[in-house]
Amino acid sequence: MQDIIFSHSSRPLTEEELTEVEQYLKFSLPPDVRRFYLRQNGGRPMPHLFPMGGELYGVSRFLPIKYPNPPNYLTVDSTYRDLTTKPATSRFPKYLVPIAIDGGGDHYCFSARVEDFGAILCFAWDYYDDPERSTIWLSKSLDAFLDSLIEET
Repeated sequence: MQDIIFSHSSRPLTEEELTEVEQYLKFSLPPDVRRFYLRQNGGRPMPHLFPMGGELYGVSRFLPIKYPNPPNYLTVDSTYRDLTTKPATSRFPKYLVPIAIDGGGDHYCFSARVEDFGAILCFAWDYYDDPERSTIWLSKSLDAFLDSLIEET
């Protein structure tokens, strides 16, 4: 795995805290997502661009699971709850768990579905009304996603 520097991170989590979140969400975290949050509880990555299909997807911030920094900032579970329970976002797929955001408000998520468990997808709000275009498959895992991050030259 390449060296990624994270700024504005929250304090790392314990196994017990991750288990509490899994119980709240009612599904398990993929192993690489679990490892990530044990050593890095969110933050701004450098490098921060994911290249795919001639486009660069910018990752503004990984969401913390707990202990948001600053304290009023979003967390994984608060964002998931908001996206899956509010009428305004009722078309957000419940199998996607948001773990990062871009500068425009799109969400980078891992899939909790059995068939693509742990895959990283982007939910693009510009295509909210078109489920075929709103969910963009990016990577088979968080580790592969992180390994692919670059900076513009």
